[in-house]
Amino acid sequence: MIPIVQLATAGMTAWVAVYATTCGVAIARAARSRAPVRTTDGPEPSVLLVRPCTGDDATLEPALRSTAELRYGGPLQIRLCVESRDDPAWGPVCRAAQWLREQGQDAEAVIAATNAHNRKVGQLAEVTRDAEHDVVVCVDADVDLSGFGLDALLAPLRSDAVAAVWAPPVEVGALQGVGDRASAAVLGASLHAFNLLGELDPGGLVGKTFAVRSDALREIGGFDGLTEHLGEDMELARRLRQRGWTTTMLRSSVRAIGSARSMADVLARYTRWLWVIRAQRPALLLSYPLLLAAAPILLVLLTLLATLAPLWSVSLGAIVLSTRIAVALAASAPRGRRVAAATHEWLLADVVLLLAFARALGRPSVSWRDRTLRLGPGGRLSAVDGPLGG
Repeated sequence: MIPIVQLATAGMTAWVAVYATTCGVAIARAARSRAPVRTTDGPEPSVLLVRPCTGDDATLEPALRSTAELRYGGPLQIRLCVESRDDPAWGPVCRAAQWLREQGQDAEAVIAATNAHNRKVGQLAEVTRDAEHDVVVCVDADVDLSGFGLDALLAPLRSDAVAAVWAPPVEVGALQGVGDRASAAVLGASLHAFNLLGELDPGGLVGKTFAVRSDALREIGGFDGLTEHLGEDMELARRLRQRGWTTTMLRSSVRAIGSARSMADVLARYTRWLWVIRAQRPALLLSYPLLLAAAPILLVLLTLLATLAPLWSVSLGAIVLSTRIAVALAASAPRGRRVAAATHEWLLADVVLLLAFARALGRPSVSWRDRTLRLGPGGRLSAVDGPLGG
């Protein structure tokens, strides 16, 4: 075997070994039973649940009404917030709040006006600034809380070491086009599925549905200190770790409703995610082509090398493909669609992540409602050209 072929086989063998090992670790950790969290006795904590809202999506009001299923033995206040009465969400938010009150919940629709670059976090800051609750729970407007256990989310916070708990999101709902299918595939058939990714990054936090202890939140400056960050959830986790606390992922998933998205919308979403990785955790950026979405690259390279070392290429290719299918099956566990995940969604998910990675190498600027913002070091946002108008 000529030296260059020997070098190629050695390099590819090492890459496949690292890829298969990483995937195996994620799958094994997701499947294992978790030791019970050591807790302290005491009364049920008081909870402020905040849902920041915007837009006129048809699923908004049903998703907000699902908050009624969060039966809880302790004090619970629900605040559905909108930045302005001019926002199309204001009507559905008011109707949902009224309906929740009729169901016996302490729920209000509130205006949380903000000039923050990150409008969602600005709303959270406005609503929680003077709150005196023990725990703040933040839930995105597109989350369906039907069947979700608030007690389970709060249980780890009884440990003095844990400051925040998050639930891995999985997308549900009708798949109306290639954009919906691509987004559902990433979160339900890839190593980026949060039930697996959270096992590889135990110190992280995904901000779609999470609970944080108020004393810890106050010590890091509250949400006011996060309003200029795009990846506010990553920054929140970093600041909590810096103060000696830990974050933890809930084993049960939360259902996010998504529909009628274009492929451009999905690519923009994951490009923003990778820009956050690039800004806040740059050492992890290359993990996307090398590990998280490596299967298509590995299979193409092994196919090209098959003429030089056919048995070796076929053997490694079988390892890559079987590992990737195992990842798809593990990732799809919270939502079903196991056949689709193992047959075609895994490839769609990896292609989306690779395209987003390529786009994320460009200049990181974000169009957010009426502003164009630049993403700088540490994930901080700054205005580029002010309001766009229209």
